[in-house]
Amino acid sequence: DESFWYMEAFVNPCERIQFKMPLRANDTTANYAGIAGYAYSLEFEGAPADVTTEVPTEAPTEVPTEVPTEAPTTEAPTEVPTEAPTTEAPTTEAPTTEAPTTPVPTTLPPARSEIISGRSCLDAFTNLEDIEMITDITFEGRCEDIESLNFEGFTYLQNITIGTTDVRNALLNLKTLSIKGLEYLTEFIVMDDNGAYGNSVEACKQDTSVIIEDNPELVNIVFGTNSFNAFCNLSIKNNEKLKTLYFASYDAETGEKNYLVTGSTFYSVDSVVIAKNPNLKEIYVSGGAMKSFGTLRLEDLGSLQSWSISESGLAGRGNANAHAAEIIMKGM
Repeated sequence: DESFWYMEAFVNPCERIQFKMPLRANDTTANYAGIAGYAYSLEFEGAPADVTTEVPTEAPTEVPTEVPTEAPTTEAPTEVPTEAPTTEAPTTEAPTTEAPTTPVPTTLPPARSEIISGRSCLDAFTNLEDIEMITDITFEGRCEDIESLNFEGFTYLQNITIGTTDVRNALLNLKTLSIKGLEYLTEFIVMDDNGAYGNSVEACKQDTSVIIEDNPELVNIVFGTNSFNAFCNLSIKNNEKLKTLYFASYDAETGEKNYLVTGSTFYSVDSVVIAKNPNLKEIYVSGGAMKSFGTLRLEDLGSLQSWSISESGLAGRGNANAHAAEIIMKGM
């Protein structure tokens, strides 16, 4: 079937240009609708076999419309027959003793917020009491001593915020961030200028990663501008209710997210996997975000409706000697 790419551009404010380019399998340097395609190579994968069982178009054989000859209707005698006595069986019901079940909590515990700040953040974080009852946690100071952050055991955690509008580089030396299996987590926000390696545009640091997986109630993720620039890996998988994913500037006071603000995020990331998030509808990429990326995989995102990229976002490898950037899309 005929398929197309639709690309929109705003050369000047309020001057909208839309390109409609035919999508063709291609491993050469062919152009598309007059637009040079030297920087792209498209490969169509996973096409199902073209086997379609057609419903027969012939009308079914009609049932004859003749009214059959009716058999004579001998009327039953009008006398009411003598009914036999109907002795009912006793209706003693079997006891319905239910097996004891541990009640599932229907309400969350009272809100309990924790703020981690200062130069001894690692001690403060590792020595938090009753972590399973914490609902909100914020890292707001220059936590230079935290290199690895894992939220395992935070049973009722609902919100994670890194940074504030007044403080930069909240997790200056962070190398690994793991947010996995948090049953009640609904939002993860990184404020502008607060992820590790915010000012770096060099090659990604070895063994650096952000993993956000298996959080069934997570709805919204925001990576503020100028954060995680030298991280090598980003994985966002199996978050059943995730709806929006922003690589964008974030205004904490208004809650507005603006992906048109230029600011690098995951600038030199080598591998990005966004997969098996069945309700993800929108992805926004700010100018400069993932500018020098390696491979981006978008897989099994059955509800994705919008993927918006601002100027120089996902620009590809800036080094002519490096391998070309690659975008893989499956199951969209």
